[in-house]
Amino acid sequence: MAKAKKSSDVVLSRRSAKELAQTRVILRRLPPATTEEEIRERLKDAPDHEFLYFNTSDRSLEPFAFCRAYINLRKPEEAVKLRELIDGQLWKDSTGRECPVVVEFAPYQKVLRRTRKKPDSKMGTLEDDPDYVTFLKTLETEAEPPPPLDSLAAEEDEAKQKEEEELQKRTPLIEFIRQRHSSRQAPSRT
Repeated sequence: MAKAKKSSDVVLSRRSAKELAQTRVILRRLPPATTEEEIRERLKDAPDHEFLYFNTSDRSLEPFAFCRAYINLRKPEEAVKLRELIDGQLWKDSTGRECPVVVEFAPYQKVLRRTRKKPDSKMGTLEDDPDYVTFLKTLETEAEPPPPLDSLAAEEDEAKQKEEEELQKRTPLIEFIRQRHSSRQAPSRT
């Protein structure tokens, strides 16, 4: 009786040998002040690589802040050579901190593509914007000085007096309502 194939066996058989070969490695635990130029200088004796991506350390995570570098080599055998050459070495950065370098296969073997961002079409056009130009002109023109505080206080006093006068005015309707109200209260007092 023939054994049934698993779906994972079918998927693995469809992949090419190039896809299964691990050629991408990570250099971990690099000293925090390491620069990309220093890494390129140290990798001169290493096997040829197609791609190098350097990631700086986050200084807020001290003392656990380390840099790392992703390297894509041409052949899987070169990854082994690189590991033998670099793994466990003590690298010193510009601040004098020494760290043992760890070389590992990258968990994600695909090469990161650098995305080219489109330049902003509005960059550098502020000086030509008509609204901005009119705004600058309004800033250049002298604004009227504010009125003195004495005149403002006098105006407020006059406004309050006018409001009080309006409240004190008696209209015929208000007079009628007051008389009616007083006539209702007069019999109840007796």
